[in-house]
Amino acid sequence: ATTNEISSYITANFELSLPGVTVYGNSDNAYQDAGNQISKSQSEALNQAGLGGGNGSGNSSVNSEGVNLNSSFVSVTFDPGANRLVDPKLEKYFSTLMQKEHNEVGVNSINISSTTNHPTNALKSAHRYGGAFDINYINGVHISNNQHSSIYSVISDFQDVIQFTPGWLENYGPVNDERMVDGKSTYWPYVKQQHQNHIHISIPQ
Repeated sequence: ATTNEISSYITANFELSLPGVTVYGNSDNAYQDAGNQISKSQSEALNQAGLGGGNGSGNSSVNSEGVNLNSSFVSVTFDPGANRLVDPKLEKYFSTLMQKEHNEVGVNSINISSTTNHPTNALKSAHRYGGAFDINYINGVHISNNQHSSIYSVISDFQDVIQFTPGWLENYGPVNDERMVDGKSTYWPYVKQQHQNHIHISIPQ
């Protein structure tokens, strides 16, 4: 599907138009604040379509066979409530990805802000079935869309490694916003404003 076709589909089915975002200043906080300017109704429309990272309220459906995310190569910490059971397939992808991020980008630590605890009302959200996680810190620095930030080049390299590590469904963040559609990596600009201060990574259910 082309970008125009996707845009037409969203507009026709969800009466959705995404706003421009004004950034005041060059600080990390300014860019994070800009990322929050997307309206609740627009966010909900994306989530109901199963096209966003999720934003609202809902429950997860991970069974007792779930596992926790961990890595032998990267120190992994969690925001309160984020260290929850996820799909074993996600843990396997996570383990492979972290090894590559460490070896190729020099990532030594990350902080995960959400797994199945992500508030979401999207029935198709990967967070709901334990197939997604969000990262808000890399090597102790908060992720930001600020191109003057010391972490911006690391974010770019980090998302490139995701892109070339087969198995992902969504790779959303400050630099790239890509979604697998019919087996092809597709630019997905509709979620960009929601992912300016973290990286969202998911796998298919």
